[in-house]
Amino acid sequence: MLELPASGGVVANIDVSVMRIGHLYAQYISITILVAEGVMLLMVLVFTGIELSTWRKMGTSNYFMEMWHWFDWINFILFYVAFGLRSWPCPFCSMRRSDSRNQPLALLQGPTLCDKGL
Repeated sequence: MLELPASGGVVANIDVSVMRIGHLYAQYISITILVAEGVMLLMVLVFTGIELSTWRKMGTSNYFMEMWHWFDWINFILFYVAFGLRSWPCPFCSMRRSDSRNQPLALLQGPTLCDKGL
């Protein structure tokens, strides 16, 4: 990522965050995580309802003239897809299991790789 400060020049900043995926395994989910996910889902559903209400009041053409509404819907779609993939197992995705539940590794396999058993 590059930052262009007002004083001039370019400041390069590289920051990589690793997320442990151990909490994605069903046997390791605690009640705290379930409550947090439920609250998050409820909040996104409420914000989706607010956006639908605004869409209905403004009309389709006026509503989508504002670019922020496009970003809202892209975010909603990404959230619902991610939440759905989190809730239902994807036939093309598999978590590589190991002895450590917090190993930061996810394996995405295409249909051809699954057919060959790799």
